[in-house]
Amino acid sequence: MKKLSFSICMILAALFVVSLAAAATVVRLPDNGKEIRIKAGAIIELALKEQAGTGYIWEFHHLDPRHFQVLSTATRRLAEPNRVGGPLLRVWRLKTLAPGVTRLSLDYLRPWEGRGGAGKHFEVTVRIQ
Repeated sequence: MKKLSFSICMILAALFVVSLAAAATVVRLPDNGKEIRIKAGAIIELALKEQAGTGYIWEFHHLDPRHFQVLSTATRRLAEPNRVGGPLLRVWRLKTLAPGVTRLSLDYLRPWEGRGGAGKHFEVTVRIQ
């Protein structure tokens, strides 16, 4: 009986974790310029493509720490595993904190060239309720 109760608890815990992961609002390049409405405490998954080997990366220009907590940052290859310089997907998981209106703003740049050399700009307005 104890094993069964433990197994049920583990399954419920796993379902809870999966439901949290599934509840993320995914934001991608086509969302550039849009407004997103989301509840405080919710998760935003920001996923933007990069081209490895060019020196260009997405870098936050504006990320208000009163409204967002960075939970994780990861990159995932979008091409064959052994290919050098292929496309990547950079993914940030952000937790929304305090209610209010703010923005997520990033530049696609080579860090040594600074913001003036940015090849692209991405920005969404986030209305946290």
